[in-house]
Amino acid sequence: MKKETIRITTVAFISFIVPFLGFIFLRQSGIGDISFHSHGVHTAALSLIAILAFYSCLTAYRAYEKRKDARIFFITLAFYIFGFTFLLHGISIPDFYIFNEEIFDITEHYGLFLGSLTLFLIIIPWNAWKLKIYNRRIFIFGCLAAFLWLGFAALIIFPRSADFLYSLTSLFIILTGVLTLITLFFLIIKYREQKNTLLAYLIIAFSIFLNSGIIPIFYEEWNIVWWYFHAIFSASFIVILIGLKAVRKQEGLAAAFGELPLYVKISTKLIAFMILLSVIPLIITGFLVFYQSKNALERQIFTDLQALAASKQGQIFAYLDAVESRAQDFSSDGFIRDSLREIIVSRSPDTVSALNRHLVYNKKSLDENIIGIFVIDKDGTIVSSTDDAEIGDNEADDEYFKQGLRRMYITEVDLDGKHFKTANERRILAATHLTDKTSGETLGVLVIFFRMEKLQKILSGDFQTVDAFGAGTSNEDENIEVYVVDGQKRIFVHPSIIGSENNPSVFEKIIVDTAPVNNCLVKNEKYAGIYSNYQNKSVIGASMCVKDRGWIILVEKDQNKALQPIFELEQNLSLIILFAILLVIFIGLYFSGRLTKPIESLTQIAQKISQGDLNKRAAIVSNDEVGVLARSFNQMADNLVREKEFPEMIIRSMGDCLIAIDPAFKMIKANQAALDLLEYRTDELLNQSVEKIFEPEVRPLVESKKFSELFKFGFSKDVEINFISKTGRKIPVSISAAAMQNKKGKIMGIVFVAKDMRIYKEVDRAKSEFIAIAAHQLRTPLSIVKWTFRMLLDRDFGTLNQDQNKVLGDGSSVVENMIKLVSDLLDVARIEEGRFSLKIIPVKIDKILQEIADAYKPKLGEKKMELKIITRGILPDIELDANKIRLALENIIDNAIKYSPAESIIAAEIEASNRNIEIRIKDSGIGIPVGEQNKIFSKFFRSKNAVRKETMGSGLGLYIVKNIVEMHGGTVRFFSEEDKGTVFYINLPIKHSSLI
Repeated sequence: MKKETIRITTVAFISFIVPFLGFIFLRQSGIGDISFHSHGVHTAALSLIAILAFYSCLTAYRAYEKRKDARIFFITLAFYIFGFTFLLHGISIPDFYIFNEEIFDITEHYGLFLGSLTLFLIIIPWNAWKLKIYNRRIFIFGCLAAFLWLGFAALIIFPRSADFLYSLTSLFIILTGVLTLITLFFLIIKYREQKNTLLAYLIIAFSIFLNSGIIPIFYEEWNIVWWYFHAIFSASFIVILIGLKAVRKQEGLAAAFGELPLYVKISTKLIAFMILLSVIPLIITGFLVFYQSKNALERQIFTDLQALAASKQGQIFAYLDAVESRAQDFSSDGFIRDSLREIIVSRSPDTVSALNRHLVYNKKSLDENIIGIFVIDKDGTIVSSTDDAEIGDNEADDEYFKQGLRRMYITEVDLDGKHFKTANERRILAATHLTDKTSGETLGVLVIFFRMEKLQKILSGDFQTVDAFGAGTSNEDENIEVYVVDGQKRIFVHPSIIGSENNPSVFEKIIVDTAPVNNCLVKNEKYAGIYSNYQNKSVIGASMCVKDRGWIILVEKDQNKALQPIFELEQNLSLIILFAILLVIFIGLYFSGRLTKPIESLTQIAQKISQGDLNKRAAIVSNDEVGVLARSFNQMADNLVREKEFPEMIIRSMGDCLIAIDPAFKMIKANQAALDLLEYRTDELLNQSVEKIFEPEVRPLVESKKFSELFKFGFSKDVEINFISKTGRKIPVSISAAAMQNKKGKIMGIVFVAKDMRIYKEVDRAKSEFIAIAAHQLRTPLSIVKWTFRMLLDRDFGTLNQDQNKVLGDGSSVVENMIKLVSDLLDVARIEEGRFSLKIIPVKIDKILQEIADAYKPKLGEKKMELKIITRGILPDIELDANKIRLALENIIDNAIKYSPAESIIAAEIEASNRNIEIRIKDSGIGIPVGEQNKIFSKFFRSKNAVRKETMGSGLGLYIVKNIVEMHGGTVRFFSEEDKGTVFYINLPIKHSSLI
């Protein structure tokens, strides 16, 4: 048994480790990171697995209908859950728009968990609930289906429930692995107790499926490891299907489930209890640690991102203040103002050239971020610029000109490239009015174009404060993405544009319709949370609203990377839990062995005693409860020995043979008298078929393996057969049998008591010889007396008076009876000596009966009785000894006349079948008492009521009838009710065996 345990454990380990090593290879080699995004393949694969699961569900349910085993019902439910959830997972692709990422993952991992939880229930004994579960199976199945459908609908109707369950997905992945491991442990424990084909397949499948509680912690959706995970759990269910098919083909599925040994020993229950006692708190603690750590990390990330967003907002404000200060500084330049007034008045080219040079060399050169500067008169015409090509353009319709005439105006500029040849480059424009130094009259507008580079550096974290542009911070986390969205939900500042070939127009086309953007534009409020960004990636982000500009500053970090410490914690907790389970199993095996070894030893002793070895005793190794149990057990064994010895003494002291047989007709008990009679030793006789000691005529009854046939044969009463001894001697015995029944009335065997009839046979033979000699010697003088009485009654010696005639008549009747008795005795002697030979000829049985009726007419007339002969159908000639059959029928009819009341009717019916003729002789006489009916065909037996009715009689008539009928190959039986009459049934073969 230990070898079997090692073998199945090795198989389970290989079944687990091979796919696990495959996972390790994919993960370490980098192949597992390759993405294969195919909805069609995914849906087709999961649909196929769902079909197989539903098929397995149907197969298991059919077995449950036959066996009514609750374990099979839970397997049925588990496969239904797998089929349902696999099908939903296959179609709930987020890209199908109806579903989302949360529903996509929930239908998979929660389905695996619910299915595993249902399979876990097969290790629980359900005997007490077996019938209730069967009677309510449709209700239970309906509730499960409703639960699954309503649960799936709730995910769509209440998105927050999906979010909540999605946040716990990792926990339930771990629980799936834990449940699978515990169930696998129980299956292995039970396999060592009883080998089972289906059990072996389940162990292999659960070992493979155990990887489903590990791999999901490490994969990313649509990569090769993700696909590998689907292949693993699919393989585990395919193994179960193969197992179901193999078992069904070999021995029938219902029988396989019936052999499934899932009820466990104390040691296994103790280990399971230790696992639950240690693992459940560990899982709960791990969950709380994980959940709190996750929340704490998320809060910290939200705080950091909000702080970073606020910092970027401050830097942007500082930058804009710097831009405004630069514009105000330039607008206060007296040379610019004087030159513009002169240009407005004179339009002097020299003044324009001088102002152009001043803008280029004295102003633009002060800031490398300035793209260009131009001056617009109050009519909207550019009169001076750092780029001569700009002069003469009219900007009167532009918003920045209109706003600049009244106040300082700063805004972002589209990628139109209208000024300074800056196509595909977003810019910051600052416009402010120019006034006359003396009168304060507005002369025009000064417009400065700034590059975005410094603003992009601020967002990227490369910007450091070196002047009045504000305090800067350096962003060391390259996973954080900071960008600015304008009022049209377009990205106009993004760090990735700096120093790269990224075209700003790419971002210009992106509409950022996310929660933080809408929150700023609609509510003008900042935002922090988890959402999908413009790339449809799940991110943790925060936003700040630049109210005056209509800008939104977004700071985002990829959720998976942001929560990487949590995922690492989750992996570590999973490994700790798995290690803890293995450690608990190891410790449990050690300590449960020490605790339960005395109980197991006691159990083994009990099993040996139950098998009949009452000499075994339990070792008392302690004074605790186990020691008390062992002492009590030993005392019970001593009592059993005494109780067993008492009937054994009775059996040993019996002079008659006693043999007990089991339902397989094997001898399980024989006393010494039986052994001595049959000349066998105990080991030669016990566990052998009882036909070994029966004569050939009885063996067909034993070979039929039906107790009912034995009792029909007459073993329930005294019946004489021959035993065959070891040396082949025939030993005549008289057998009585009684059925051994349990409390429910089921026959568990038969007890035979056999009396050695050899001495009785010898006495009977001597008696028969004496009777034969005496009868032969009495026959001649009785015949002389008979004819003397006949001659006197016939008045051969003179006339008799009435008294003389009566006396002689009575004497003649007595002599007639004596002669019949002598004749019967001689017939019995010839029968027993085998000299009662038959002369078989074809005859008509109805003719014989008619002759008997004619012969008995005088006797019938004395009692005014009638003998009716009724023929049914056509009667063929029958092969028999007419004289012998006439004797048998006369004996029965004579009894009917003798014991029936006057004026009654005796009916003799004759009817032929295919091979037999049945004669039924019915009277309305005194009947035969029930208690004496089993002796009616015995020699010299007369019932008590017959003796009272008619004192004269030999008790040999029916004995002769039975022997004559059986010598012809027929049977005789009767039905009788006391004081109502008797019917004798004689069946004779039409063709006698000696003539066939």
